Amino acid sequence: MYYRAKPLEVFISRVPLSELKGKRIGHCSSGVGFSAAVLKEILEKQNIKLDEVDLIYTRQGLMTTFISGQVDAVTNIYQPYEVADLKSHIQDFLVYPFEEIGIPTFAAMILVSHSKVPAEIQDKLLRALQKSREFLKTYPDEAWKIFINHKSELDTPINHQEWKNIIDLFEVQKLETTNPRIGPLKAFLRKHELIA
Repeated sequence: MYYRAKPLEVFISRVPLSELKGKRIGHCSSGVGFSAAVLKEILEKQNIKLDEVDLIYTRQGLMTTFISGQVDAVTNIYQPYEVADLKSHIQDFLVYPFEEIGIPTFAAMILVSHSKVPAEIQDKLLRALQKSREFLKTYPDEAWKIFINHKSELDTPINHQEWKNIIDLFEVQKLETTNPRIGPLKAFLRKHELIA
């Protein structure tokens, strides 16, 4: 019911995608999850085999490993916040949004309601979320003040800087099963054996 129009994640690299062979790629996937599928797809489109790169599993701190030079590329960095934060440390890197490198567009956030929840309740919730989004977009400064009043530890220059950018990423609409985005995503998930 509630989603961002595009994936929040991006792939970042010190080299163009075509030059990833032999490079160290940081990831946080177990090797069987969505992140692993994304990485396999990126490499496949460049005619690079998985065993032709050095995969560096990092449970936490992907950005730190990239900044320090321990890896040459990283999958699953979040935009805009992490990319903006990264730019405050280093400048020389490339950003590849997933949807621009062949990964099917998917909803970054979804609110799922139980089938037993009456339609009128679902509609009320959807309208409330839409009103909330409109408030954020219309009164971003007031919304920021409300936000930091409840989470003062997040009142940092970079959070404030990215607040409006993050607000612009969100959409609120009902995601119908007939949505044309669903077909390519299902095909991608089946190809990588993430769904039957």
